[in-house]
Amino acid sequence: MKRKIFLAISVMVFLMGVWGILTRKDPVEKNIGYVYLTEADKATALKGHKVSVNYHGKTNDYDYPEIQSEKDNIYKASISQENSDKMSLSYSKKIYGDAIFNLYDSDLNLISENETTLNIPGVSGEVYYVSVLVSWGSEKENINMIYYFSVQT
Repeated sequence: MKRKIFLAISVMVFLMGVWGILTRKDPVEKNIGYVYLTEADKATALKGHKVSVNYHGKTNDYDYPEIQSEKDNIYKASISQENSDKMSLSYSKKIYGDAIFNLYDSDLNLISENETTLNIPGVSGEVYYVSVLVSWGSEKENINMIYYFSVQT
């Protein structure tokens, strides 16, 4: 009887170990939060793409979609001159360093690159595309994610 109980417990421990190995993620993925785009009183979580993971001095780069291929699938915000100061980005967890913004025109020509603040021109009727690079985590272990959205002025 003791042998059957020991065997059953051993099999359970083995199966739990296999399950843990099959379902584990990068250890730094616990640091990933949400990026919220708030316009007026409405906050929307943006979809992110993994760019790279830095863990114990090793960097793993990932293939991620460029803004050109995501142009039709990204969140579309709309601002006017009256509410342009009411659009903002917020983060659900602490980010490492500053968020990095790239701004594109409607033809995806680069307007500004690697900026730490987002400045959208006030030309009425134009569409601008924005990429935001966010580093979640700490100096030693972090994960870089890129988020895209568009703004109609």
